[in-house]
Amino acid sequence: MFKVTYDTNVVVSGLLSSTGAPALLLDLVFNKRVILFLSPEIFDEYERVLSRPKLRIPRVGKEFVLKRLRSLGHWVEPEERITAARDPNDNRFLECAVSARVDFLVTGNLRHFPRTFRGVRVVNPRHFFEIYWQSIMVS
Repeated sequence: MFKVTYDTNVVVSGLLSSTGAPALLLDLVFNKRVILFLSPEIFDEYERVLSRPKLRIPRVGKEFVLKRLRSLGHWVEPEERITAARDPNDNRFLECAVSARVDFLVTGNLRHFPRTFRGVRVVNPRHFFEIYWQSIMVS
């Protein structure tokens, strides 16, 4: 089973549209097909961003997703500060991914991250879903 960390944009996109790769990636977590690793900083960002009025995410949907991610997520407390992302706020995702030794960091903002970092592959949602799908087809 793949170990992953999702950037906030993946969670937001998955909530805003029930079709497309980000929605499928949320379903993978909800159905325990992947192991999502979170840090408190990442979860706080999920909460802040999903609460933005301009996104118009219904409270019930937001609360459902956050509750599921909180309960299904595997929590880590990164001890190392990393400064490899172009956007300093994105380093929290690398810190979590490295600390948890995940296989993939999934983001819609590839340009903010190195392609790989200490064994963590950084991919977009569609690419990750393709990798996931291929892995179950071979099993």
